[in-house]
Amino acid sequence: MDIIAEIRRKKAGKRKSCRPSLTTVICVVIDAYHLGEDYLDFLAKPLREVYGETPPNFGSRPKNRIEIPIFYMASRSTYFLAKEIIKKRSNPFLEYSRDPLEIYLSKPLHESNPLLERGKLLRYHFETLLMGSHKLKELKEE
Repeated sequence: MDIIAEIRRKKAGKRKSCRPSLTTVICVVIDAYHLGEDYLDFLAKPLREVYGETPPNFGSRPKNRIEIPIFYMASRSTYFLAKEIIKKRSNPFLEYSRDPLEIYLSKPLHESNPLLERGKLLRYHFETLLMGSHKLKELKEE
């Protein structure tokens, strides 16, 4: 029995959790929000054009709870749009995006605070996290 327990313990240590790929995450968001090629134009806008000179005082925006499957059958157009989005917004936070605004904000958030923990990225909306990092910078500058 000790041998069987030892084998199970070794196998348990080697297992990795299955997470959906970045392409799957982006494809699910594209289909859930019916995004099209015009969304690429939105991604090209600078942050100041979207929010203005002074960012508004947001409340805490809830994180969207989209179910992301491990495997997803996307249409050809969705797949190629996802690849274009990934090319334009490539950063480590992109895989935690759950809506179009989070895809847009993932890059400025990563530039602003690259050390954010995975748990915060999954729990809080990127707009809330970005607002928090701007407030923190303002406090450090004073």
